[in-house]
Amino acid sequence: MPVGADPCLQQLIRIRRVANGGFQRESPGDVRFMPLIGEGGWRS
Repeated sequence: MPVGADPCLQQLIRIRRVANGGFQRESPGDVRFMPLIGEGGWRS
């Protein structure tokens, strides 16, 4: 899931359930998303 306040630069987070019932959090790195435009997009 992308996480961060800036919709154009966020950190990618992956959370996996592990065998002991816990969770493992991984962060492969920063990602950039293009803003969605149009009727279903972000409001400016």
